[in-house]
Amino acid sequence: MAAFRGLLEAIEPLVAVITDGLAYAYENVLLPFGKWFLEELAPVGIELVTAAIEALTAVLEAIKPFAEWLWENFLQPIAEWTGGVIVTVLEAIADSLHDIASVINGELSLTDFIVQLTPLQTLLLGIASALVAVKVAAAGMALVETIRKIEASVECVGRKIRYGQHLPERGASPS
Repeated sequence: MAAFRGLLEAIEPLVAVITDGLAYAYENVLLPFGKWFLEELAPVGIELVTAAIEALTAVLEAIKPFAEWLWENFLQPIAEWTGGVIVTVLEAIADSLHDIASVINGELSLTDFIVQLTPLQTLLLGIASALVAVKVAAAGMALVETIRKIEASVECVGRKIRYGQHLPERGASPS
């Protein structure tokens, strides 16, 4: 019990220092700061936001006729034209895919498929074919490069065997 009594006696001055410090901070820091914030800073901040809103409103009112002209004479016509083009292209792609499925399923001959292509479908298939050709060419070049690397490795091993050099054991680093 004496140990607890000693602990309580040691804590009392600490608690007094802390509570005095908090009371001082409240009375001399927080209250004056809060008063200054509410009476000085907040009204200026609110006035700043008010002025910004008024300025934005004035700018929007001033550009309203131009914005309406821009929308009616430029943006809306472009949107209608590009929207129509996009829909037409997507419909052509869908029709082509349906026809390709019909050719694969044997419901449509390849000749009939080619004959019924629209100019847009022909263009899209040409672009797709060119892209596939580029991919095939790139894959072919990668294959050739891989074969060259294998050939170089085989030649290196052959030279080592021919000239009596020992090959490193699997997993060991070459010397």
